[in-house]
Amino acid sequence: MAPVLKNEKLSDDLFYGLQKEVLQGWPTGEEVDFKDAVKYQGEIPKAKRFSEKLDKADRERATLIQPRAGVALPDDHIELLRYLETEGEADLLPTTIDSYTRHNRYQEAQTGIEESKKYKRSLLNGFPAVNHGVAV
Repeated sequence: MAPVLKNEKLSDDLFYGLQKEVLQGWPTGEEVDFKDAVKYQGEIPKAKRFSEKLDKADRERATLIQPRAGVALPDDHIELLRYLETEGEADLLPTTIDSYTRHNRYQEAQTGIEESKKYKRSLLNGFPAVNHGVAV
């Protein structure tokens, strides 16, 4: 029988237990400080918050441009995002996660990172955020 989805808050014990399990899936999980992450998100200016832009667009009945994009290496990904913002005039900037990461296949994503460095082009179909960790 399939689990029943519910729109309700998890208990703190269940949430933190699941969080610990997830963060142990790859070495970069040790870098994660949940309280720092929440603080960081709270300090992002409203004008740069995805949800704020969506709410504003909804109120103004505006259509936003949000391309899909992601590449293997951080510097290349930042360059791509800057290009989409300035030349592509994107309203919302994406970070599409690669398919290995989406399937928790982090070692294969790591191989893709190394091969991308070797061949000087992205060999992944998105950004392997877990492998790069929060320091990026």
